[in-house]
Amino acid sequence: MPLILIIFLVACNDDDLSIFSGNVTEITSANNNFKWVYVEQENEGNEDENTIIFSVPPEMHEEIEVGDDITVYYDEFVGRNDSLPPQQFGVERIEFTGN
Repeated sequence: MPLILIIFLVACNDDDLSIFSGNVTEITSANNNFKWVYVEQENEGNEDENTIIFSVPPEMHEEIEVGDDITVYYDEFVGRNDSLPPQQFGVERIEFTGN
């Protein structure tokens, strides 16, 4: 059992996760009670290039509202639909960074 716990802790290390911070611009329904959360960074340029649509599980999206500033920690290797804007799966954690 300790070996399994060690492997789990190593797999969840934040150093292995990608980070994307920005403002929530839209929230829509997805499959299995997940939500699509649109997060846009405040960079100049094409809006689609500054936005990622995250597939967020129910236990993480209940407090998120349009207008929130958040940081999303995700495993970029879990899955990504490279449409514009891209749809990203593998969300591990969300932090509120202010409003």
